[in-house]
Amino acid sequence: MKISKMLRFNNKKGVSIIIGYVLLIAFAVIMGAVVYSGLRTYVPTETVECPDGVSLFVQDSNYCGNQLNLTIRNNGRFNVAGYYILASNSLEQEQATLDISPYINRNFYGRDWKNAIMFSSLEENSFNPGNQTTNVFEIPVSKGTIYSVNIIPARFQAQDNKERFARCANVKIVEKDLNCLEELPECVPECTGKVCGSNGCGGTCGSCVYPQVCNAVGQCTLTCTDTCLSLGYECETQTVCGISTDCGTCGSGLECNAAGQCESIGPTTLFYDDFESYTATGGLTLYSQMNAQDWTIIDAHEIKNDDIYLNNTFEYAGAYSVVVRDNSEIIVNISTTGYQSINLSYYGRTYSMPSNSYLRTYWRIGNSGSWTSLDNIHSDTWSQKQWALTGAENKLLIQVRFLSDSSGNNDYSLIDNVNVTGMSI
Repeated sequence: MKISKMLRFNNKKGVSIIIGYVLLIAFAVIMGAVVYSGLRTYVPTETVECPDGVSLFVQDSNYCGNQLNLTIRNNGRFNVAGYYILASNSLEQEQATLDISPYINRNFYGRDWKNAIMFSSLEENSFNPGNQTTNVFEIPVSKGTIYSVNIIPARFQAQDNKERFARCANVKIVEKDLNCLEELPECVPECTGKVCGSNGCGGTCGSCVYPQVCNAVGQCTLTCTDTCLSLGYECETQTVCGISTDCGTCGSGLECNAAGQCESIGPTTLFYDDFESYTATGGLTLYSQMNAQDWTIIDAHEIKNDDIYLNNTFEYAGAYSVVVRDNSEIIVNISTTGYQSINLSYYGRTYSMPSNSYLRTYWRIGNSGSWTSLDNIHSDTWSQKQWALTGAENKLLIQVRFLSDSSGNNDYSLIDNVNVTGMSI
């Protein structure tokens, strides 16, 4: 009988431990859900790089009791729609995490929207460069004392062909001097030369009668007269008159920069050889290594394989140049697919060549057919040669040929820094 009672007691004890573990796991899951729900409000869904020149500045701040007043000024070059604001309520807290956007006093200028403070009731980049406004926040006593705030501008931007509300992650303003002034600084409205739009103190300089609208300089016009051209935009989707507008595409060899301007992307190197990367200086080993670099070697005396080699006595630059002699030649094979404006440059010279012998340069399309002559060099000094290869654009294969037409073993043609470039189509 005693044994039976003890077994029942031990079974009850085992069940109690299991119930404890279940409750502990359930509590951990619930706490994880609560933490996730809170933290996700601090991370906007759209984090992109805003154009250089987007900037906000805390002109003044006043923090008395539970009221925080921030005077925000657009000291950048672009319109913005609003900003995200996070506060720190601990001196030991390095990263501000408290979202105080819900505590903005809507009786003053500004409103909260999607965890951000908006400068306008409209979903547009309404806060122009030079604009200034004061936002008032009523911080609940339960949130403690605010020691600093982080402000990150936000604006509507075109991304993936859609208008998105984006946080300017590359711009952040930290305001730590949150002191209580005896009296709030008076905001002075600024409407000089303006008949409409913001006065910088939460009010307006007037309004326009439909169908007129207020433009960027505070004037009523029938329609916004800004254009891509008047704003200096040349390419991609830009905001013109508050609307995402296609300002065109850049031409060949140009790309659109962050300011919406077309700028040169420069030529692309399709082939380059300065003859410094080879481990052999002559013979079949060098020929094999040059073959791997798209060279075709034609040695007029294949038995010796010594009419093409690297020379470190008359090099143009670096340690080596390539020597071609005794009616031998080297041909480089290049694809120009996807490129135009093909250019060839190289350095060439001769040494101990008879007066009627030359380093000759040719090119052609493909690997058969007649050659087009480019140059004949007979000079004991180095010179750079540059050629525009007209008709070589967007070809599967072109060839450039260097031929030494002297038959003497001591007659040398030297080539260095062979470079072929093209512009992307």
